Amino acid sequence: MIILDTSPATTTAPEQLPHENGHFFEGAEKRLVVYYATSTNTVDTTSSFVLPDLRTVPQSEWEEVLELANCKILHSMSNSEMIAYLLSESSMFISRNCVLLKTCGTTTLLLALPKLLQLAPKLGLQVVDVYYSHKNLLIPQAQSAPHLSFDQECDFLNNKLPSKGVKTAFSAGNMSLDRFFLYSHNSDTFERSPNFSKNEHLKFEMIMENLNESVMEQFIFTGKPHVTAKEVTIKSGISRLIPEMQIDDYIFDGCGYSMNGLSGTNYLTIHITPEKGFSFVSLETNIPMKDYGAFVRKVLKCFKPGKLQINLMLAESEQFKKIVPVFGSPIDSIDDLIKVVQSDSKFIAMNGRSIYWYDLVNAKADNFVYYTLGKHLNR
Repeated sequence: MIILDTSPATTTAPEQLPHENGHFFEGAEKRLVVYYATSTNTVDTTSSFVLPDLRTVPQSEWEEVLELANCKILHSMSNSEMIAYLLSESSMFISRNCVLLKTCGTTTLLLALPKLLQLAPKLGLQVVDVYYSHKNLLIPQAQSAPHLSFDQECDFLNNKLPSKGVKTAFSAGNMSLDRFFLYSHNSDTFERSPNFSKNEHLKFEMIMENLNESVMEQFIFTGKPHVTAKEVTIKSGISRLIPEMQIDDYIFDGCGYSMNGLSGTNYLTIHITPEKGFSFVSLETNIPMKDYGAFVRKVLKCFKPGKLQINLMLAESEQFKKIVPVFGSPIDSIDDLIKVVQSDSKFIAMNGRSIYWYDLVNAKADNFVYYTLGKHLNR
C-alpha cells in the first residue's frame, strides 16, 4: 500500500459561503468503479454456457445498492451494451462486467461497496479491479463517515476489499489549491491473458468550477418560463458536444441539470451545479478521440469555467500501443492533449484568459496510467 500524501485539502467553512441563507451543495462527485470477470468456478466449455452479466440484475436490487449510498433512480435508458441510470445525485452505468457509480452532495457512496462485492459470487463473477476517486471537496466536514477524509476512505476500502491484491492510493495536487484523490485495488489472483483488452478502462474526465454566470443561468429555472430538459440540452450546446448519442436528460426543481448519453459501448455523462459561489460541472466519457485537445476546446467554449481539471485513465503506453488496432489510434493525441493543456496559445486565447499550470501527475496503478492535469483559468 503506497500513500503519497493524504492530508485534507483546503476547505471552505459554511459561514464563508456567499449565500445569506447558508445554502450549499457539494457538486464534486465521488466515483466508484468495480470491474468483474467470470469466476474460474463458473466457466463452462459447453456450447450452452452463458457468460454472467450484471445487466441481468433487476432494478430493484440496484435500488437497494443506491439506498446505501443515499440516492435514488430518477430515469433509466439502455442499449444493447449498457444500462444508464440518472440518479438524484449523478449517475450509474451498468455493462456486462462493470458498475460505474458517481454520486455528489453528501452521499455515502462507499457504503454501497459491500453490496457490490456481494453481487460477484451470486452471479458467478469475481472482482478484478476497483477504482475510487474524487477531487477535494469544498466542505468535507459536511460529509458523513466514511467520507470525512481520504485517509478514512482508504481505511474503509482496505477493510472491505480482499486482502489479496495490489492496493494503491494517490493524492495529486497542491494542498493550498485543488487536489485529486485516487485509490485502486487490482486483483493478483486473476490471470489476465496476453490478449486481455483494457480498452474499457479508458476514462476522460473534465472537472470545471467557477463557471461563467451567464452560462450557468441556463441551468437556473426559478422564476422563469417552463422549459424541458431537452430544450436545455439543445440550447446550452450540450447536444452538440458529442452528436448522435442517445440522451437521457433531467432538470431539477429550481436549478441543476444532469444527462447520460449512450452510443454502443460508449457513454457520456454531465452534471451541473449552477449556483454562484460553488458552481460546478463534471463531464466524463469513455469515447476514444483522435483529438482530445479539440474536444477540450469545445467543452470550454460551452461552459467557460474559471478552473479546470482533466483526469485521463488509459492502458500503460507499452500495452496501449499493442492494442491500437482494437482501440483506434489516440495514443499520439494524448501526448498532444498534455501539450495543449500546458502551452497551446490558441487554447489560452480562446476564452481570453491567462492560464496557470499547477500540476501534472502520472500515477501508475497496475498496468494503467492515470494523468491528472489542472488549470486556473483567470477571467
